[in-house]
Amino acid sequence: MVAPSPKPKKTTRIEVRLVPETWIIAPVMPKNQLLRYAEKGWLDREVAEHLDRAFPRNSEGKPIIFKIWLEAPMKRALRKLGYTKKVLDFHIVQGEVPVEYVVIPDKPLIYRRVILTDKPSTEMFEYIDSTYEIKFTVLTEYPKMFMDTLALAGRIGIMARSHKGFGKFVVSYNVIMSETKGK
Repeated sequence: MVAPSPKPKKTTRIEVRLVPETWIIAPVMPKNQLLRYAEKGWLDREVAEHLDRAFPRNSEGKPIIFKIWLEAPMKRALRKLGYTKKVLDFHIVQGEVPVEYVVIPDKPLIYRRVILTDKPSTEMFEYIDSTYEIKFTVLTEYPKMFMDTLALAGRIGIMARSHKGFGKFVVSYNVIMSETKGK
């Protein structure tokens, strides 16, 4: 007896445009990693010595946001919307290749804040604000649910201090095409 062939899957290609509404603050980065970025010329040496938080870089030295960081608020959004977890089975692609990260197109901004405690100190971090526009392409089998979920995730926020109002973003979409895979 021959097993039935799986049903073809319809995949939709969506161009996503993400714009921060509030600062998206980079994660904590180990000092040795920051110094390696400086050795490569991706960060100024003096800045690298003082930064506490920075975005990771791709092989070209461009700052990136990993898919997993977008998925964190998307999981909360899924629960609120009552959607299936299969919505998270999307891929961020460049051309046809899944890369699972988005590139921040410009150099992030830097901010130093004073921490007033018994022992005053400062924290220096990279962030992006509403002057940035991040564009990326997604492949998904659940286009409407994906778009709803990512939009609600933008209200929840990504990265550091989202519980304090940071990391909020808005998204817009352009559905490019739907194609059937697995025929």
